Amino acid sequence: MFSTATALSAAAHRGHPAPITLLILNHADVNKCGAAGWSPLHAAAYGGNSEAVRLLMAKGADEYAAEIHGATAIDIALRCE
Repeated sequence: MFSTATALSAAAHRGHPAPITLLILNHADVNKCGAAGWSPLHAAAYGGNSEAVRLLMAKGADEYAAEIHGATAIDIALRCE
């Protein structure tokens, strides 16, 4: 998944708030998906990074967006608990 991820997805997965904020301030698309259909919110959920999830949601991340297999970020978070 991460070989085709956006910079914002990679930062969200790692849960680093400073790069996430910087990328968003520089107009990174919070809903842009990589090849597998994962958005930054999917990546944050997979990484278990609640702070990244909150940052992305505050900037309009779509919690209902589904990746190529139909899973939303909520589905991924539940699977990774």
